[in-house]
Amino acid sequence: MRIRLPRTIVACLSASIVALALVLVAPVGGADAADPALRFKSPSGRRLSGTVDLEVTAPPGTTAVRFYLDDVQLSELTDLYARQTKTAPTWATATDATWFPNGAHDLRAEADTPSGTLTVTKQVVTTAPPAGPGRTRLTGGWRFSTASELPAGALDGAVPPAVRPEHDAGNWPLIVVPDSFGAVRASWNDDNGVLGVYRRTIDLDAPDPGERTALVFESCFWTCRYFVNGVDVGTSTGGYLPTRLDVTDAVRARTNTIAVVVDNRVSEMGEYARPVQGLYWNWGGLLQEVRLERSPAVALTETRAEGTASGRLTVRPTGVNASGIRQQVSAMLTVDGPDGRRVLGPTRVTTTIPAGGGGATPITLDVPAPALWDLDHPNLYTVRLRPLGDAAWRELVEQTGFRTVAVDGLDLLLNGKPIKDLPGFNRHADYAGLGRTQPDGLADREIKRLHDKGFRIFRPAHYPTTPAELDAADRYGLLVIEEINNISSQPGTFLGRADVQEFGKRTLARMIGRDRSHPSLFAWSVGNENATETDGAVDYVRTVIAHGRSLDPTRLYTQVSHRHTRDRAYPYQDFFATNYYAGWYSTLESLTSHLDALQKMTGQPILLSEYGAEAVHQRAGLDRGTEYYQAYLVDEHNRLLHDRPHLIGKMYWTSTEFWCTPTWGSGQNPEPVPPFHTKGLDTYQREHKLGWRVMFSPVRIARASVLAAPLDRPASLRQRVTIVDALGHGGHGTVVVEPPPGFAAQPVPFTVPVGGETTVEVTLTGTLTAEHVSSTGFVRAVVDSDTEALPVPFTVRSLDSVTSPAGDDFPSGTLDPGWQIVRPDDSGWSLQDRPGALRLSTLRGGETGAGGDGRNLFLRTDTPQSDFTAAATVEAPDLSADFQQVGLYAYVDDDNYVKADLGWVDGRRALEILTESGGKVGARSSVPYDGRSARLRLVRRGTDVAAEYSSDGQYWYRLGSASLAGSPKVAVQAVGGGTAPPVVPTYVDNLIVRASGHVSVQDLAVPGQPLFAGEAGQAVVTVANGTDRPVSVDARLAVPEGWTSGAVAREVPAFAKVSIPVPVTPAPSPQMATLAAVVTATDALYGRPEAAVVTTPRGDRVALALDAGTVTSPLLPTYHRVSPSDAWDPARGYGWIGTGPQSRDRGGPDDLRRDIVTGQVPATLRLAVPAGTHQVALLVGDASFPADAMTVSSAGRTLAHLASPTATGQFTWLTFPVDGGADGRTVDLDFAADNAGQYWRFAALVLS
Repeated sequence: MRIRLPRTIVACLSASIVALALVLVAPVGGADAADPALRFKSPSGRRLSGTVDLEVTAPPGTTAVRFYLDDVQLSELTDLYARQTKTAPTWATATDATWFPNGAHDLRAEADTPSGTLTVTKQVVTTAPPAGPGRTRLTGGWRFSTASELPAGALDGAVPPAVRPEHDAGNWPLIVVPDSFGAVRASWNDDNGVLGVYRRTIDLDAPDPGERTALVFESCFWTCRYFVNGVDVGTSTGGYLPTRLDVTDAVRARTNTIAVVVDNRVSEMGEYARPVQGLYWNWGGLLQEVRLERSPAVALTETRAEGTASGRLTVRPTGVNASGIRQQVSAMLTVDGPDGRRVLGPTRVTTTIPAGGGGATPITLDVPAPALWDLDHPNLYTVRLRPLGDAAWRELVEQTGFRTVAVDGLDLLLNGKPIKDLPGFNRHADYAGLGRTQPDGLADREIKRLHDKGFRIFRPAHYPTTPAELDAADRYGLLVIEEINNISSQPGTFLGRADVQEFGKRTLARMIGRDRSHPSLFAWSVGNENATETDGAVDYVRTVIAHGRSLDPTRLYTQVSHRHTRDRAYPYQDFFATNYYAGWYSTLESLTSHLDALQKMTGQPILLSEYGAEAVHQRAGLDRGTEYYQAYLVDEHNRLLHDRPHLIGKMYWTSTEFWCTPTWGSGQNPEPVPPFHTKGLDTYQREHKLGWRVMFSPVRIARASVLAAPLDRPASLRQRVTIVDALGHGGHGTVVVEPPPGFAAQPVPFTVPVGGETTVEVTLTGTLTAEHVSSTGFVRAVVDSDTEALPVPFTVRSLDSVTSPAGDDFPSGTLDPGWQIVRPDDSGWSLQDRPGALRLSTLRGGETGAGGDGRNLFLRTDTPQSDFTAAATVEAPDLSADFQQVGLYAYVDDDNYVKADLGWVDGRRALEILTESGGKVGARSSVPYDGRSARLRLVRRGTDVAAEYSSDGQYWYRLGSASLAGSPKVAVQAVGGGTAPPVVPTYVDNLIVRASGHVSVQDLAVPGQPLFAGEAGQAVVTVANGTDRPVSVDARLAVPEGWTSGAVAREVPAFAKVSIPVPVTPAPSPQMATLAAVVTATDALYGRPEAAVVTTPRGDRVALALDAGTVTSPLLPTYHRVSPSDAWDPARGYGWIGTGPQSRDRGGPDDLRRDIVTGQVPATLRLAVPAGTHQVALLVGDASFPADAMTVSSAGRTLAHLASPTATGQFTWLTFPVDGGADGRTVDLDFAADNAGQYWRFAALVLS
């Protein structure tokens, strides 16, 4: 199925949207020197100020575009996103005129095209406001080089040669600062990070007597070393937050050389690199602005201000103090209200700066009856501190608001009023051509756009954002949660370390110090998706939050969790933020029960802090990875959570797409597009997806008609559409039907009353042809150009689908006239051998490969031209040679077909699906089968044909499916292959061909593997109803001994597909098990091939549970990591003796089986075994390679042996006892491959 923006919707767009569309395709002039195939679209004028969009049109086949201002490189865009998503490239980015000197410049773009490098140049003039007294912007052009581009040793030592003034950097590339260097040049964009160096020179006047000089770096990521004139002036680690360096003693009059060594290599970051190796891209560089400040020896340099709902205003200045003693500073303070009128002052205030500078004593005042800041009235007050007398420091200006946040039981209160059901988002700062660098105007534009859409709460994930983004939230009225960076997906062993907790406390203190003025910022988060079921993580949360409360008791504290009811850190936070992807990583039906359980456990307000689904831009279809499926999940969350009590809100992940990892797959997207994470409601280039338009729809389509028409005759059809109020305030718009091919429809207006519904009719006129039977159309309720209800797909079916079944049960010795025989050979078939059956002999020949020479292909000429189901019983008792088979076909010609057959495959009986398209063999798979006969079935839906089989005509199992274009006919045939096989008889009887669909089981999935042994889990059975009326079904599971499973009843609408969660509880011991879906509908039973499931005990219910793998791989909850670096530690109770093994991370299929420890050389793992006899279970296998034969031994005695290699992706549990003696002891387990040059391996070890 394909979903497209209907042409008729264009008629509904506002004139402004149409005008915009015209602008986007109109030629843009103004280029002073240009190749006609390369043109600037933006900027359109010559005068540039603030944030400026840069965009060019480039010839087809262009692979990269680079932007420059004079000789300063701004960015390099490539066609990677377009290639991965199979969409047209957009050559657009942004910059900021404030970063450059005022005056005339040449703006230039270079494009790598099939005909060479093209260039376009545009003369522009930049203007920017003054930086302010005592301030100098150090943005614009800096020299930059990576270590690999420099001579060996250039970045080594306490003062590296490359930072010294005498080092010649004149040939280094000149790039813009601020920047994410990987976005400036694609060759520098390495997710493993880069060691590099920035340099620039600046001319300074001699300082006034006693004057201090400081450098301020707003964000340098990750580890940064700062040098002035070859003198080391300081370091910083972590990025995102400002670093202020007193460089008074290092600068000199006239020319000064500033150098910064930046290192964001994963090897430098250590375990802090986990988030940038799995959650988001490792952008490094001088990410935000740099400036130089000069001030008196004693001066106030910054101030923060906070107001409460009672009117209490707290002003918190900071300053420099080089006098050696505490110094009092007096200032004149004023406060102006939201309308600009003076509400307080001028009043003289005094504060004390400690010796050496830093935070001065706070100033408290009262503002009478302030206008409070809230989401509907984001009132902001302006606080000014002016120097008195001859003090030479600059005036300090800060904005804040008066508001109070608190928690009362299960509710979050803003100014005493409950906050609930806020629509929200998470936002990465990534932008094409900028990386994580964010101009102030871009932040304002993006936050305003999201606010205007209707969002009211967000998290800049997963790191501190820029002050400009928080300013925008203050200005427009959104609540913000700000989060400590690089504390994501971390294990308890890491979080329990004292140095890590100090990092958390230091980063939180710096966030509070920079951002506490912002009334929008209501909560601090101390981490994201950490192992908060472990002691170390709980201790981290407790320690860091306690530190935060000592600095800022006016805000709330949380940590964002995906440990659900296993989380043990919640008692130390104010509300519970849960990341829960219902409908993506778990079932939609579990959403409300999940929130209920958390509310019951914590007694706190709940925030759904992440939910969403991957959606590749313009990808056709309705399933995972498409825009439609994402919009469906958005709409379902809106429906399920509307007006839910005590829910702060739900925050979609994410507002826009972003760079993730080179191998990002999301786990559930059938065709991921790494390195891009595509759960965004907007694309990387800020194009809206369907989910964006559905997010705030005030209406929902409740019903649409199932339509049918005669073939090849003009028809007029009425599509009845019922639209309901979704949000409680009604709505109006236009019903737009995008019909299947061959039909047309006119838009019809609708109005839905508050709390009600309306039904409108749309007339479709046209002709249904066989080619377009069952093609999909969509019904849309369009509210405006930016908003619509979730579209409803529909088909126009053929009236022929209600005709009587075709087929043949061969009741006589005469062939039915509905048959046509291709390449007839009378010796190979008979209706006389067995009454009621057609005998087909396995004559030489077949259909496989280009052409086809198989004889006696029996075609059913009355096969419906719409969707059909065909079934036949086949029997082949005497098969003995490869290629002998009897099968049921959906047949277009000898080179295009789908076949299900009973045959002899690879030396044994098997049931097989074999497909061919254009003479090339496509899908081919088989399952061993011992029966003499089988019931085969083909189900055609559009161009998809599925093959199924049954041994008894009741339980049906899926062999596979393939796409088949054209108008296939049902056929049967027996063949013997191209050699000279024995000719044996086969039999066909009870052939049925029905035009309408039937109930079938599409899929059995077991999400969330591995299942915990003995604990309730869930399997999902997907059932399709191909009939024209609703069908009630019962879904259950056939489970192994010791397991339990329930049955679930569900109604499946006509021509619809539903996913049914079925409860299942595994046996208490670890297993590799097989489940099968059993679905009953209208007294018939249906099924599909089994689903393999791995079960393992919960780690907190056994003596020891180890998840083997790399140091950065995801860890199964409740398990401990064992990686090659985990040497024996008596306190921990396990570890390697001697040389550790290797490790591999295969990326799937789940957290337990994706990664392993392995080695060609034997290795020894020591375990601390408690007293008594215990059982060890060892999970052996490999997701990407066969697992070699191996032996586990101890003290020379074999404990377990994998005698034969396992297939790729196949796992097995090896079990053996170990004895801890009377008092407990250590046991050494020796792992070795049976054969030289091969590998031993395991994925998990459980000591129970």
